[in-house]
Amino acid sequence: MANTHKNIKLVSPSIEYKNSYISLLDEFNSLNEPLIPFPLKMDYSDFPKMVEELRGYEKGENLLSGFVPHSTYWLIDNKEVVAVANLRHRLNDHLLKEGGHIGYGVRPSSRKKGFATILLAETIKKALDKGIKSILVTCEKDNIASAKVIQKNDGILEDELFSPAHEGIIQRYWIHIK
Repeated sequence: MANTHKNIKLVSPSIEYKNSYISLLDEFNSLNEPLIPFPLKMDYSDFPKMVEELRGYEKGENLLSGFVPHSTYWLIDNKEVVAVANLRHRLNDHLLKEGGHIGYGVRPSSRKKGFATILLAETIKKALDKGIKSILVTCEKDNIASAKVIQKNDGILEDELFSPAHEGIIQRYWIHIK
C-alpha cells in the first residue's frame, strides 16, 4: 500500500511518546478491547523501565517463560502512537500454531484509515532486516479486517486451526519474501 500519510513512521518504543502511548491504552481499555499485541499488557507505571524491558526482549534478555526474542514497534502519525506491532524473531511450537511472527493492534479511533496495512508492511521490512523471509501472521477467523490486512501484504492462507485459548478458529497466513 502506498504511504499516503505524510508524517508517519515506525519507531522503537521511546519515552518521547509516553502520553500518546498511554492514551492509546486508555482507548483500548475504555472500550474493553483485547490488548493485542502482548506488549500492550505490560505495566507502564514506570514508563522508562517498560521501554528498557522492551529493548532487553529484543536482545533476548529477561524473556518470560515460553517467549522468544522479539521487537516492538510503534506506528507514529503526527507524533501520535496509532498502532503497535510485535515481531517475534523466531517461532516456537506455540507461535507456529497461533501468534506467528507478527502481532499488531491499531488504536480504535485510528482504524479504517490504512494504518494496519502500513504497520504490517513496515514490520515485514523489519523482519527482512532480521533475515526472516517466510513470515507467519495469524488472526482469528472472524477478524475480517485483520485477514484483509494480511492479504493486502501478500499473505497466503495456509490453513485454519481450532484454538482452545480463543475458543475459535485461527487462520494461519504465510508471507514469503524473495
